[in-house]
Amino acid sequence: MREGEKVRKPPLPVFVAMGSAFHTTLYSTLARVAARGDRRVGWNDGHPGLINRAGAGLGALGVGMLAWAAAGHHEATARDAALSVRPDYLAERGAYAVTRNPLYVGGMAVWFGWALWFGSRRSAIAGALWLAGLMGLGVPYEERLLRAKFGDVYRDYQARVPRWL
Repeated sequence: MREGEKVRKPPLPVFVAMGSAFHTTLYSTLARVAARGDRRVGWNDGHPGLINRAGAGLGALGVGMLAWAAAGHHEATARDAALSVRPDYLAERGAYAVTRNPLYVGGMAVWFGWALWFGSRRSAIAGALWLAGLMGLGVPYEERLLRAKFGDVYRDYQARVPRWL
């Protein structure tokens, strides 16, 4: 399949599963690699402590946000859309009505969920650095592209919806 080729949008469950699985795997892998070999804070006799268990809840919330964001993309995508790294639509509903960056919010919740679960300071620091990069470089760059592509429609969206939460 080539960039710009028209494809039929998959059903919602398939779209959500594919979109959320990709991001969940990405952020989980990065967090777990960062935690490798680090001392586990909060674990006693091979069992997670309360704060470690809270990490599982945070991670689950992150996966939910990722799925909700994927559903928002599904709704905004035309039935027969051109395959593109840069979509021709602006997702504004669902998770995108709560935050302009639900994929990053969900992904970072997954990352920090793993950091808590493992009790890994190294993973938490790596996640904070990743988030700082997103905040300082990634998101501003994406916003410039979106303003250039969608103009006043994106500016109105920025005025209505917070960047994060």
